[in-house]
Amino acid sequence: MAPREDFQGWNVIDDEEDEELQQRFYGGTKDTVLFCIDASESMQEPHEDEDGVSKSHLQAALEAALLIAKRKIISGPSDHIGIMLFNTEDKSSDDMKAHTYVLQAIAPLSVQSIKELSNTVQDALEDPATLRSSFPPRAGDNVPIGDVFSSCNFLMREKGAKTGTKRIFLITDEDDPHSGNNALLEPTATNLGDLRQLGIEVLPFFIGGDDRPFNPSKFWATALARKDAPENAAVPTIPDVVSGFQDLLDKLQVRESAKRALFSIPLHLGKGFTIGVKGYGLVTQQRKAANKRMGNRGENYEDLVARTEYYDEELMIPAKKDTIVYGMSLGPSVSSSGGGGGEEGGEEVKRKPTRVTDIKHRVYFTKEEVKQFRTLGMEPGLKLLGFKDRSELRFEDNVKHSVFIYPNEDAFNGSTRTFAALLDVLARKEKIGLVVGITRSNGSPAFYAMLPQEEVLDSAGAQTVPPGFHLIYIPFADDIRSATVESSHAAADETKDAARAWINKLSVKAGYDPKKFPNPALKLYYEQLQAVAFDEPYNFDEFDDPSAPPYPVIHDRAGDLLVQWKQVLEDDPASQLVIAKTTGTKRKAATANVEDIGDAEIRSRADAGTLEKLKVDQLKAFCRSKGLGVSGKKADLTERIQDWLDEHP
Repeated sequence: MAPREDFQGWNVIDDEEDEELQQRFYGGTKDTVLFCIDASESMQEPHEDEDGVSKSHLQAALEAALLIAKRKIISGPSDHIGIMLFNTEDKSSDDMKAHTYVLQAIAPLSVQSIKELSNTVQDALEDPATLRSSFPPRAGDNVPIGDVFSSCNFLMREKGAKTGTKRIFLITDEDDPHSGNNALLEPTATNLGDLRQLGIEVLPFFIGGDDRPFNPSKFWATALARKDAPENAAVPTIPDVVSGFQDLLDKLQVRESAKRALFSIPLHLGKGFTIGVKGYGLVTQQRKAANKRMGNRGENYEDLVARTEYYDEELMIPAKKDTIVYGMSLGPSVSSSGGGGGEEGGEEVKRKPTRVTDIKHRVYFTKEEVKQFRTLGMEPGLKLLGFKDRSELRFEDNVKHSVFIYPNEDAFNGSTRTFAALLDVLARKEKIGLVVGITRSNGSPAFYAMLPQEEVLDSAGAQTVPPGFHLIYIPFADDIRSATVESSHAAADETKDAARAWINKLSVKAGYDPKKFPNPALKLYYEQLQAVAFDEPYNFDEFDDPSAPPYPVIHDRAGDLLVQWKQVLEDDPASQLVIAKTTGTKRKAATANVEDIGDAEIRSRADAGTLEKLKVDQLKAFCRSKGLGVSGKKADLTERIQDWLDEHP
């Protein structure tokens, strides 16, 4: 068969290997969450919440689980959710440990299961005694936490998704469930270790209050610590204590989206000295979920899956992947005898001036050769080159979002201890590490700076900033562009002072917390989808936008200062100047029809690093199909598309 000739994508690799690499290095996209909720006597006692409504901690936990499930069925319909109660009189099956009850088995999200949970919550709102009669608390000692983890392990193995992230949200108000019986610590640690070996993360949410304070150091700080973690290990040990329903819901929503590792690779510190690290993206722009193409199958609709196939042009049969080679289009092929006339069928064929090459003398590359060109023969991993002073890392070098790396003890024993020691030394000596490597199997080598970040705790001992390294991409000379800076007219000092007065009045003293300000466009969009999915009415007047400016507060705090500044601004001669606009030449729009590019082709080009070879109109068409912005230059479009591909592996 004829080799594949495509100048735009000559080094594109299209095979199933790329999908396997995505699964290997980026993990699956499914998220399994098991709500493990304490149903003991104290959890079922009524308490007044922030609104003065009497409800138990068990009821608040179920309400929070319901709200999370409603959000996830819109934002992550492929996710799995289940609910297990412990410290109940009954158990749900013989496979479960005593006093553990499955309220909802782990299963893909569905409207029916959410409605059933909603009915349970609604019944509890109307009659708080419903939960106690339906799930009577165990009389006597609490169930051993080791048994709780054992039941969670069974549910996760039997019902959880086979791929993706797996998490257990443990909610309790008991800070010493074993009443000081240290003999139960060993089976607790063993069963927790089994969960971690399966890649299951346990995220506790402790409920405390003035009437019943919660002290994690009594049991949980020891029970949740890793056996192999040193004293200075870079892992959190004591989670936050929540004080009510809203606080619990806020903490759950923060952890609602799983922290999926972008990559899991080795870090080579020296010859024969290697540890494992995982990389996490700290900043990801959230967008509306991409629309799916659906096919009508009579009574229902099914998802349509895009697939790319190449055919032999002469035989019109699918080409085998191992027979495809890659080469650049250098012009029309001619036979070895020098044929290739200028007319076909009696009509003159108009061709652009191009280079004509004998097909026997053209250069082609195999899939393995193209991959080696791109990776320079390097395997995924990072190699430490040396160290520099932190001051030598310039602000302008930070041209991309950094990736936060964390030790991966599962890859190499001792990774956590070594990682923590390296972090401690670099932070203390104010140094950065310089590394070179590839984070994806089909990526290109790059240089990075490892910037240490020390752990920060609040006054209660809870972690607010995790310890680790920021992996900062260092640009090549080709990546840097010089910006033209033109001087302009500066405001007078009196104008600046007047502006500074009202700015200080309106400054948020505690700083900006992005967790408190959801994207209003996405919030409204998902609330409407949720209302449609559950056949509920939606009142636009009740929509709450936390990012909307509080105009009454602004006027109360700085109204007079704003008026004074406006007057000073009008008297400032610099404000009366008008900068003349420069007229530029508008590029003529292309008239040729632009063919839309599918997801598979975009992914192939992104993996090959040839997105910029596409036309701007093609990039914009893809951005529109995914709900992405289409403003900016070609570099902005390609970066936007690459970010979307990273978020949707």
